[in-house]
Amino acid sequence: MKRFSGSLSVCCRKTRRSIRLFCHVSLLGSLVVLLFLFPKGLNADNTSSLRQLQNKIDNLLRSSALKNAAVGVQIVSLNTGEVVYERNPDLGLNPASNTKLITSATALVRLSPEYRYQTRVYADGGIRDGVLQGNVYLKGSGDPTFAYEGLLRLAQDVYNLGIRSISGDVIGDDTFFDDEREFSGWHDFKQAYSSKISALSLNKNSVTLRIKPAYRSGLAPLVILEPPTSYIAIKNKAVTLGSNQVYASFLPAEESAQEETLIVQGKVSAKSSYGVSATVHVNNPSLFATTSFKNALEQIGMTVRGKVALAAVPKKSSLLATYESAPLPSIIAEANKASDNFVAEQLMKTLGAEEFGAPGTTQKGIQAVQAFLAELDIPQDAYVLENGSGLSRNNRVTPQQLVTLLRYMYDDFAVRAEYLASLAIAGVDGTLQRRMRDAERRLRAKTGAINSVSCLSGYAASQDNEIFAFSIMMNGYKSGGYEVKKVQNQIGLLLTEFYRPEYNADAEPHDSPSTSSAN
Repeated sequence: MKRFSGSLSVCCRKTRRSIRLFCHVSLLGSLVVLLFLFPKGLNADNTSSLRQLQNKIDNLLRSSALKNAAVGVQIVSLNTGEVVYERNPDLGLNPASNTKLITSATALVRLSPEYRYQTRVYADGGIRDGVLQGNVYLKGSGDPTFAYEGLLRLAQDVYNLGIRSISGDVIGDDTFFDDEREFSGWHDFKQAYSSKISALSLNKNSVTLRIKPAYRSGLAPLVILEPPTSYIAIKNKAVTLGSNQVYASFLPAEESAQEETLIVQGKVSAKSSYGVSATVHVNNPSLFATTSFKNALEQIGMTVRGKVALAAVPKKSSLLATYESAPLPSIIAEANKASDNFVAEQLMKTLGAEEFGAPGTTQKGIQAVQAFLAELDIPQDAYVLENGSGLSRNNRVTPQQLVTLLRYMYDDFAVRAEYLASLAIAGVDGTLQRRMRDAERRLRAKTGAINSVSCLSGYAASQDNEIFAFSIMMNGYKSGGYEVKKVQNQIGLLLTEFYRPEYNADAEPHDSPSTSSAN
């Protein structure tokens, strides 16, 4: 009995080991199967299906903030060419500053990333004993970034030629653009949104006032003008008293007037150690730049005997100096990241002049854009463009057209890096600095907003690096812009958080043929 009992005990122990071993093997096999089926992990949020993503976007677009609003959305995978989501993709809507995506793309492709603006100085006379016997000319090419530092450098270059005196006038040449200083839509949104346009521009055709309090109440504050220029006369009616409430405005003047008078009114607090500042736009950019150049020549040590005037450079003139802008990519970054209307409008006229000859006009620029979009199979009658900045109540494009443009720019290796770099990075810089901070540099886009219009178009990368081109356009909403942007932000974050296990992360981005439909 003991022997039998002992044998039974041994048998039972072996059986239990076999059962445990079988369970371990079975569990390991199950894990292998699960890992094979879900190679990226088992988190339900990380394996959200495309249908779930679409449902989430549908729910967001049901927001009360969008009640009675016209909404158009298209999201396309650049890796597969698949339309991930769309709603009213063919609906023509006001893009606001998303227009700058079109203007900057056309400029980058048509002018090339190496394009630089050149501001030149000419003379129509010879140099004898340090005296320039004739006039000196400052010719602009539409550089929207030309600042006072560039003006001083040109003045120094002229001085380095041995010139100490100029017998004639200092003349500005702004003939690379037409004489239309305002663009279509400009009056609808007040001058504060943009400076006037000119081929000869300085400091974005604006001046900054630094107003500092006097040492005691009751006295006039100190007013400093930047850049320094005799084109503007200051009439200081402000007083050091109470809290900061300062107003600055130009007195009415003829556009041909040799100077403008700027009235400074209000109060500056004596307790304000740094004072206040205000930026105002000049009425005659060309005279402002030319007068400032005369001042720079004098500041550098030259005597100018003549006056300031505007005229074209004569054919028989000699080149004295040239100032080059930064390459075009840094300029379109100003237009897109900061949504600078002035830069965009200068680019539009530059396109017109370079593509169809001077003088550059907004209409010529639009023709250059139309020719470019036609290559993407976006017909001219399928959209409306009045200007290059989007500051218009009449511009109309569709989400699909913007996505078609974004796909084309992403697929063009020659300009892809520069174009993407021009866009604001969510949570990092530009107009997206305070938006979608959780996107972790995975979203680059252009914002657009005017009254009852809010748009967001650009690129987003998912958790497995699937790249999406998207356009979200919202018009006619009655709620505040904050709530509408919140919906856009949530859609953007959904794209950056998206992950689908069936997606092949090693797949090459899908080519976007220029024949893709844009209607």
